[in-house]
Amino acid sequence: MDTISDLVCVAIDPVNTSHFYAGSFDKGLIEFEDNNPVRVYNNNNSSLGSVLGYESMVYVSGLEFDSKHNLWALNSQTDKLLSVKESNGTWHSYDVGSGGAFTSHLIIDKNNFKWMAERYGTITVFNDNNTLSNTSDDQYKVIKNVAGQGGLPATANCMAVDSRGVVWVGTTDGVCMFTDTRKIFKSGV
Repeated sequence: MDTISDLVCVAIDPVNTSHFYAGSFDKGLIEFEDNNPVRVYNNNNSSLGSVLGYESMVYVSGLEFDSKHNLWALNSQTDKLLSVKESNGTWHSYDVGSGGAFTSHLIIDKNNFKWMAERYGTITVFNDNNTLSNTSDDQYKVIKNVAGQGGLPATANCMAVDSRGVVWVGTTDGVCMFTDTRKIFKSGV
């Protein structure tokens, strides 16, 4: 651990609370068991990519478990911003159309849609359609503070999902919410 710095996010295993992961803005993803680091995942042993132009740096800026116990990782400033470690240990990564973006936050809603915030206010929503190894049915939608592109009132700063499944987005001009996220991939939304 003395060579790893800038831990920026944590995800606690919902099945075993003594097992958790920490994302680093340096060396990638660190797995812990009973408060001891047991493994580091980076661009050499997972689908996580290195920062574009910096082979030795792996930025993990968001972590969340989905309802199927898969760990999702937001892999900032890479070609494929989203990776998943399946509960069986298999890794996959996904192109969500914002390659190279500086990502800052990840949440997963009740539909298992992944919501990713970029540092400068754009949100991308990703749906793997419950087929992690098949990318042909994947969908993503970019939401901006532009009419016809999601209609955020302003630049997004933070996100949260409540117990009813409503996604709340904090913006520079106040709060907005998405009450029925199933509709996010319909045209006109």
